[in-house]
Amino acid sequence: MPRRAGHWFVLLRAAIVVVAIVDVALTDFPSAYRPWAWVVVAFFAASTATSAAFALVELDRPSRQRARVLA
Repeated sequence: MPRRAGHWFVLLRAAIVVVAIVDVALTDFPSAYRPWAWVVVAFFAASTATSAAFALVELDRPSRQRARVLA
């Protein structure tokens, strides 16, 4: 089970990517729109993977405080 909020957000985003994949696969788009729909899904999948990579990073206390100030 995820311990931190960031881990939960990654799981939520991953579930949304799965829903988007199913939605694009089952929707009858005009032929010109279909590649763009997959580009959007790929972007969401890449951003989810990046978020997952960042969520795995363990920061010490001073680094967390600096990150909060920068965010």
